[in-house]
Amino acid sequence: MSSTTTTTPTLPTSSVDSTTTTQSLPPVTTTKEVPTDPALAGCQADPAATIAALPAGSVFVGSGCYITSGILISKPVTIDGGVYNDPVITNAGDGSVHPIIRIKDTTGVTIENTILTGANVSGGFHRHLVGQAGLDILSSSGVSITNVSVCNTFGDGLTAFANFPVNKNPTTGLRVNGLFITNAGREGITMAYIKDSFLNDVAINSSSDSGWDFESDLPGIGSGNVTVTNSRSTKGVRLIEALQGPITFDNYNGQRHVTLLDEAAASGQPITFNGGSLLLPNTDNGMPPAGITVRGPGRLALNGVAVGRLPAVRPPKGPAWSVTEGGSLIIHSSLVASPLGTNDQTSSVTMTY
Repeated sequence: MSSTTTTTPTLPTSSVDSTTTTQSLPPVTTTKEVPTDPALAGCQADPAATIAALPAGSVFVGSGCYITSGILISKPVTIDGGVYNDPVITNAGDGSVHPIIRIKDTTGVTIENTILTGANVSGGFHRHLVGQAGLDILSSSGVSITNVSVCNTFGDGLTAFANFPVNKNPTTGLRVNGLFITNAGREGITMAYIKDSFLNDVAINSSSDSGWDFESDLPGIGSGNVTVTNSRSTKGVRLIEALQGPITFDNYNGQRHVTLLDEAAASGQPITFNGGSLLLPNTDNGMPPAGITVRGPGRLALNGVAVGRLPAVRPPKGPAWSVTEGGSLIIHSSLVASPLGTNDQTSSVTMTY
């Protein structure tokens, strides 16, 4: 048996992660290995069966810590309290996704005052383990996430999607008020297929890839009518797949890139940032071509956003924006640190004060 050291996080913690990686392939089949960890010796047994047996409308009151290899919720129940440790350091053998908590094909679930922690203590991207997320919500409505911390996962902190191919309905009506993600091994939050949802007070302290990723990996499938307020992220916002409604960030304080590309841009849905700040990279590494990138007929607006640069020894060289292939960028009452950016003849950049 192997061993790891698992630390129990506090709510919340802020840090800056500079690791950059790329989108992974799906996890492959491996052998399950559960390490022996003295730090978990005092934890209680897996509560998954107890939670599964609860009648609809019941509350599981967590106390102390638990060891679990995954909790499935498929009825309207509440988990209130507890620290849920997933010590698995390889996939479970069938190559599928194994989150700490999965909410599937149901409504009215509440997760509150909990800590979900995986075994990715050293952080970083591990290609074969990205299916091990913190929270995974599939084809469910009216889910409430309040005061939840997710850390040390090999996969995303939170994923919202549909239960394809069984249930093709998106996740709808998600309500978040306090979600703190640290050391996510892939994206901080993946908004794959989610509609009519509101997320408040979300801190993505560190993730290997994007902080916010609007990506489903399926043509024509994407999110819409999503509002995010009072969010913080160290790894930016990426919008790729077809959008089915506007995406709004109010008082977002983020670092690195904002990218609107491909089907997301072609959908023509408005992407709006109101207030807050963006700290863009200082150099142009070509991926993406600028701190703010619109490629395709997308519409991105910054209203009252302070746009600066990450701290660096040398003056910034990379452009603040790149707008091409029919894109539109509107910057209103927003200060932007130079150098500014470029747009091609098919695109427009409008700055007003």
